[in-house]
This record gives sequence, structure tokens and C-alpha cells, in this order.
Amino acid sequence: MHSVLLLLLLSCDSAGDLTPTVEVIEPVAHLARMSLDLRGIRASPEELLDVRLNPGKVQEYAQLWVSEPAFAEQMAWHYNARLHTAVALRSTPRRFELSETEHRELGWAPLEHVRQIIAEDRNFSEVVTAQSLPLGQAQAQALAWPEPAQAWSLEVPPDGRPMAGLLSSPTLWLVIDGDATSMNRQRANAVARIFLCADFLDREGEFEFALAPEDLQASEAAAQSQDACQSCHAALDPLAAALGGFSERSVNEPIDEAAVYSTFTQDWFRSWVEPAYYGAPLGDLAHLGEHIAADPRYGLCTTQFVAESLLGRALQDSDPLLEWGPTASVQDRALQLTQSAQYRSPQGRTLSNEQLYSVAVDLGERLGGGDLSQRLEPLLWSPERRVLAGGSDDFAVLAENGTPSLGHHLSMAWVARELAQAVSLAGPSNESEVRAQIAELHTLILSEPVLPEDPQVDALWQLYLDAGAWDAPEVAWDLVLQALVRHPQALVY
Repeated sequence: MHSVLLLLLLSCDSAGDLTPTVEVIEPVAHLARMSLDLRGIRASPEELLDVRLNPGKVQEYAQLWVSEPAFAEQMAWHYNARLHTAVALRSTPRRFELSETEHRELGWAPLEHVRQIIAEDRNFSEVVTAQSLPLGQAQAQALAWPEPAQAWSLEVPPDGRPMAGLLSSPTLWLVIDGDATSMNRQRANAVARIFLCADFLDREGEFEFALAPEDLQASEAAAQSQDACQSCHAALDPLAAALGGFSERSVNEPIDEAAVYSTFTQDWFRSWVEPAYYGAPLGDLAHLGEHIAADPRYGLCTTQFVAESLLGRALQDSDPLLEWGPTASVQDRALQLTQSAQYRSPQGRTLSNEQLYSVAVDLGERLGGGDLSQRLEPLLWSPERRVLAGGSDDFAVLAENGTPSLGHHLSMAWVARELAQAVSLAGPSNESEVRAQIAELHTLILSEPVLPEDPQVDALWQLYLDAGAWDAPEVAWDLVLQALVRHPQALVY
């Protein structure tokens, strides 16, 4: 069946297409890119052929895919680039004794909140205003909270903390912690960075501190009196005071005690400085969430999150995409972005850890290798594997590496071996059948249709022959499969 599709796909032309005003990839490549970005898997040969015959159907596929669960899963992982909770508890200095399942559920819990909001296409302001949070059973056990009846049940934490979506997350403030010296300023800056895209550390300006070296110990006094300090601290410190109910890093407690919200410490912070949101007086965390949700910067930051996730690059303040303005729907903004000239730019990008994982799992199922999700899970949950494949360990390495490196290729080699061990492709009994199957594999793995007589197939056919061909077809097919999975085009799209 796939051989017929390939012949049809390659025999079609794009007559009648209008010449674009800017250079963009053609519809089949556009669909292939969207499938990876919106679903985390390769487009099927049937889908590629459908768009080759009907280029206008690209948008229909985009509309379908942004409403599928896989899209919300992909975007939740992208949000981890802001939260850095997924695997942080494995490497943070606040080490807790947790099982593997507890590690994963605690790390994923904030992202599950984001995933559910996107999957249900709810207003994205609920990230900071929701009155309940998803609670996993292993997470509940680790925190000594009542276990929910089912996985990721929406619950209110039992310690009486004010509810404001992720602002009330126990995991987030265990990962982004504070101590008596920082006075929760690190957490306050995280609020500005994550939800407003307004990192205090990115503020520009030149100034000199009017402090002698011997006076540096009086930094707290300087923060309250020096004009250069006050330019940030006037907003930062009152914001930090609103987060005083969460435990300090310096307190050596088990996780079930460290995760408890304390009204006592919150009152202590309030006595130090009155909480405020950029000058507006604050009540509790719920009031903070309402202020953030009403801030135009929050909606614009949501647009920035979607654009950076789908484009694979950081946006500058002057980027035209930010002129699209705020959004409350991640699905709608993603649909708009995938049809834009910026998204269709020929500039390629590299598969993320999550894409590499989902592509490999999907390929294993398509090729009859069964469910490989557990074998390939290190791509998602191992800090070392994540960094090797260009990702973040959520602690020491925070920036993702989108430039193909030796680590990427070592990761692809590992994935290729895992697939080859699980999949048996032996079967074709003559050259024409082998060439046809190689052409099908080329389409499945690289999203590039070829004919059995094309040069790409010639090279793989020769590899098949050199590996033993009819005397050892299993070995020959293993090498062909690994060659395709390790092809640079399998990594960059």
C-alpha cells in the first residue's frame, strides 16, 4: 500500500501554486513539520500524499492536531523550559528520598496543570487562578496528603494555602526555593520571568553603587535606600513578600514537611514589607494570581510561549510576532502560528528530547515493535540523557541546545539500536521488494518520499547487500534501519 502512495506522491506536481512573497517550505514539508511540532510524531505517508494532492488541507490538519491530546502534552513539556520542575528534584541541593514514581509525579504535577488547561482549551489565565490542582497518587504519598481516588484528580491541598494555580504549587516552590538571605526574591523574580516574561535580571541600565567595600554587608539597607537598588527592589521586594508562606532552602526537613504552606512565615514576611504587585497592594496568593491574569503582559507572555515553542527560538522584544498581542487560548495561537510565514521559514530546527522520544515510540509501533515507551523513557526522565540529547536537567543545565552536536548523534545511535532490537523487518525476498520497503522506511523515518530507483535507495540497497543480504537478512535490515534513524535528516526538520 505504501509503495503505491509513494508513486502517487512523487508523480504529483504543484502546478497552480502561487509563488510566495517570501521563501517558505512547500506544503508537504510544512505538514511534516507541523506533525512533529503539534503531535510529536512523523506524518504518515497517507497524510503526506493527501496534502501533496490538496495543499489547502494543511490548515485542516493543523485544526485537527491542536485539539488532540498529544498537542497539549507537547506544549506542557515546552512549558517546562520556564518552570524547570520535570526532573529538577533529582539534582537540586534540596535532596529528598523519593521513589522513581514519586520523582516523576512531583516533577510533572505543575506541567499536568498546564496540560489539562491546554487540552480543554480553557482560558490560559487559569494557570495562575485555578482553585484546584491536579494531584497524583504517588505525589500524594510523598507529601503525606490524602490520596485521590484516581490519577491526577483535581484537589485542594489540605494545608489551607490560598489557591492560585501554579502559584500554589508545592513542587514549583520546592524547586525554585529561597532562604533567609534572599528574602524570597528568587521566587519573586521567577514569577516575573515565568508569567510576565519580565525577568528583573534582564533590565538594562548603567549605575554605580554608592557603597564602600566595607559597607557591602549592609546590602539590605542599600536595597532600601540606594536609588540604583530601588529601581528593581521597589517592585521585587513587595512581590517577594507575597510568597513568604513557602519553606526555606536552609530548613532541613523531609519533603512532606518542606512542602507545607505556613501562614506564620507568610505573616512574618508581611511584617517585613507589605506585599504589593508593582505598586498595587496585595492580599494573599489568590489576589496575586488575579493581578497576574489581568496584566496585559501575561497574555502577551502566553503568545511568546507558544511562538517560541513552535519556532524553536527565543523572541526578541521587537519581534513582529509579539505584535499579534495577548492571547488566552494556546490552541488558537498555535493554529495561527503554524500558518504564518515565520513558521514556514526554511530555517530548520532540531528534535527536542520529547519529540525524539515520541517519534521513536511511534515508529516502533508502526514497524511492529510493540510498545517501546518504557525502554525509551530515559529520554524524558534521565537528567543525563536529557542533557546528552540537547535538553535541560532543570538544575545545572537550563538552556536547551538546538544545534546538532555529538550528544545528539550519540542519542540517535542509542535510539536506533533500541529500535533495531525491537523491530524485525526481514521478509522481502527479491531486490525489487527490498527496494520498495527501503523507500517506505525512508518516508516513515525522514518524511521524504523517494522512489525505489532513487539514489538514496541505491545507497541503502548497497548497505543491505554489504551486510549479508539474503544470508543474514535480519542483520542487513537492522543496519538499514539504524542508518535511517541516524541520518542527520532524522534529527533536523
